[in-house]
Amino acid sequence: MNFVYGYQKYPVPPDYFSANRDLAVALLRGMAGGVRDVKQRKSEMITFLKSYLDVPEDEAAKSYEFLVSHMPDNMIVDDAVIKSGMEFAASALKLKPDAVPDISKIRDWSYARAAAK
Repeated sequence: MNFVYGYQKYPVPPDYFSANRDLAVALLRGMAGGVRDVKQRKSEMITFLKSYLDVPEDEAAKSYEFLVSHMPDNMIVDDAVIKSGMEFAASALKLKPDAVPDISKIRDWSYARAAAK
């Protein structure tokens, strides 16, 4: 398993999050706070995206709208979104169909539910 932050990927042993549940929930709470901040500061975020991506303001605004439309407040992403990402990854990595895990066996929303409290 890997934890991805920005463009950096950090390898995490499979049992790390279950063995460190409080830390994982704290991490999710921090990420949820970041999501709220991004949504509350639209004009500042568009200015940031314009500069960071070096695009015109209208493109930065479109990027912002796309970004926030994929950031659920409760950190619980619709299964269809996850399946779509998994299908894209499987295609990009040229995985055999049996190499793609069943979504119901790999996601656990209990952490996100705990972070939302």
